[in-house]
Amino acid sequence: MTQNYTANQTGNWKNHEDDPMEQMRRTLLAKEDTISILKRQIKEENKEKYSLYKRVVELNAEIEMLKNSL
Repeated sequence: MTQNYTANQTGNWKNHEDDPMEQMRRTLLAKEDTISILKRQIKEENKEKYSLYKRVVELNAEIEMLKNSL
């Protein structure tokens, strides 16, 4: 018999919530949610990072312009 068989040999009903396969399924679903959240967070952080890179370039250009004007 397979591990996720939900009735025992005598025919008594076994709660599927206690089944190891069901517990693994729930764990995987929770991990999928966590992964999705982390992917969104990385995406936002990358946007912010490149925005800051752009700002650094602007500030360096401004510094050079001020150096040349003095």
